[in-house]
Amino acid sequence: MSAQDIASEIGAGVLILGALVGAYTALTTRWKAMLDAQREAFEAITRPMQDRLHELELQVAEVKIEARTERHQKLSAFEYIRQLFTWGRSLDPAAIPPPPPPIIAQEL
Repeated sequence: MSAQDIASEIGAGVLILGALVGAYTALTTRWKAMLDAQREAFEAITRPMQDRLHELELQVAEVKIEARTERHQKLSAFEYIRQLFTWGRSLDPAAIPPPPPPIIAQEL
């Protein structure tokens, strides 16, 4: 085999290698473009849901705070009513207080 034949085969090998690298690069670029497009589409679909979920989480937190506040107020009111009954009985033990409404009778 002559030097010219070897050079020719090396040149052909380089061309094939170049073609393979070019094909791989083109394929990788297409895959990357497809994945980027899918990622953008996924984010376009999920972003409104994520935003809505965040809003709902904030609303739930606010409702929990309101519920705790209302419960505390209710319990404070019941305690105050108990104190008023005790105080009222101490003034006139013979007096019969009016019955509490059924909905709160158990709490007193």
